[in-house]
This record gives sequence, structure tokens and C-alpha cells, in this order.
Amino acid sequence: MGECERGLLWPGAGEGPLDAKPLNSIPVVVGRQPQPGEPEYGEMMKYESGAAEIDAAAVPGPFEEPWQNVVAAFEPGSEPTLRQALADPAVSARLTGRVLDLGAGSCWATALLSQVEAVREVVALDLSEGFLRRVGTRMIGRLNADVGKITFAVSTFEAVPFDDGYFDAVFAIAALHHSLAPLRALIEVRRVLRPGGVLVVVECPPPLFGIRSARERAIAESRRTGATEFALTRGELEYLIRHAGFDEPAFVPQTGLSINPFKKWARLALRRLQLEHFVLAAGYYIVAERG
Repeated sequence: MGECERGLLWPGAGEGPLDAKPLNSIPVVVGRQPQPGEPEYGEMMKYESGAAEIDAAAVPGPFEEPWQNVVAAFEPGSEPTLRQALADPAVSARLTGRVLDLGAGSCWATALLSQVEAVREVVALDLSEGFLRRVGTRMIGRLNADVGKITFAVSTFEAVPFDDGYFDAVFAIAALHHSLAPLRALIEVRRVLRPGGVLVVVECPPPLFGIRSARERAIAESRRTGATEFALTRGELEYLIRHAGFDEPAFVPQTGLSINPFKKWARLALRRLQLEHFVLAAGYYIVAERG
């Protein structure tokens, strides 16, 4: 009951891209990448070298694609929460034009966003061009993406290589807790969003009463893997988003609940009392507008 709820990942995937455009033709925009000696350099090289793919292949799961098993194991709430957000009129009515997938990773969310009819372009931004080329293109092909809409961008989160106001929407899906400087990343997101553009953050913050142990696990994981891991509470996420200059963010909890009736009843009761985030990890999509 302390974990974010799981969902069924990618029903109907694997039939090939919607667009017949070759996957190797996806354009790449290169911005500022970490340099030797900087904290993110080792993480970038792990993905650039292919070492991360060796780790992914060891993750058990039902999918032929290792990175689908990775998402299912380590971010089980992200995909159903994103689908819930895309079905919400508060998001779907404003999802148009150019969209940034910040911290796109394996590009599973890029693929889903490209299928939205009103979206003209999806930019998948992450640290490693090699990883985007190898894993991103493979996932995009498996998940029926509209390849003609997709652009890769290689950059840190704090130096997005696009002009002010370029994007109509930005999605940060399980990304902010991987940023060395989440406030700077959000300020950069605000810069590249047009006035009135929408930010959608998908996160599963740990409960306030368990934040100390969550932070100890994040520190241990960061030291073990070299990746950046932060444990941010719901209140801290709200503070960071507002501090970066966005309007009051709306937190919408994931609707998928446990099939265990006691756990489901307990979570709903805590949610109605606005106590859920104090004692349980809760998945949210967070919607904020650039004023």
C-alpha cells in the first residue's frame, strides 16, 4: 500500500510505427552536454556506452523489450498516470503544437505523446544521443509512434537548446527527481514554454512521514549507480514549481487503486481526508500554467 499503484503497460503495442518514416531519420538537436569532471558526466557515459542496457537486460518482466520491463519494475505508476492525464480535458484541451518530453529516457512517453492528433512535434530530450538512437528509436517503433513528429534533443535539463516560448506544453515524467538542480530545470522549462503554455509533471513522491528513509535510499542508489536520485515530497514539488514562476499547480492523484479491498478503502479514506501524502506514496500528475 506504500507504493504507487501499478497499471497495464502499453496494450496493443508492437505493431510498428504509425508513420512509415524510417526511424534512423529522426533529427537530433545538440545542446549543452555534461563535461568530464561534472557530476552528470558519468551518468551520461553509462547510457552512451551501453552499460545501462546491460543492467536493463537483467531486469525480469513479461516484455521482450528490456526497457519496458524497467519502466514496469521501477516506475509502475508513470504510464497509467500519463494516460489519465492525457484523458483529462484540463490537459487534452491544451495539448497542441510543440511538446517537450523532458528526460525522455527510453522514449515510451514520447511515443504516446506523438499519437495525440493536435500535437505537431514532440522533442525527446535526454543526456545521451547514443541511448536515444539505440533504445529510443527501438521503443518508438514498438509503441506505434508517429515518427514524423519526433525530434531528439541531447542536453542537460538546465540548458534546453530551443528558443524562448518554443513549446506549447512540457511533460516531465519521473524526471525532476533525476535532476541535479530541479529548480533550475523548472526555470528553464518556463523559459521555453510560451505564455499560457502548460507544464505536466508526473511523479510519485514518498510520504512525508517516510521521507527520511526515502532520502537514505536515494543517497544509497545515487552512490551505487552514479545516477542522480532525489526524494522530493509533494510539498517540495509544489514549492519548486511555484518558485520557478508557474501558477498554482493542481495535483491530481492517480485513480488506479489496489485490487485489495482493504488497501483501496484505506487509500480512498486517507485521500478524502487529504492525509494520503502524509503516510503513503501517491502518484500524481501535476498541472501548472506559465503565466
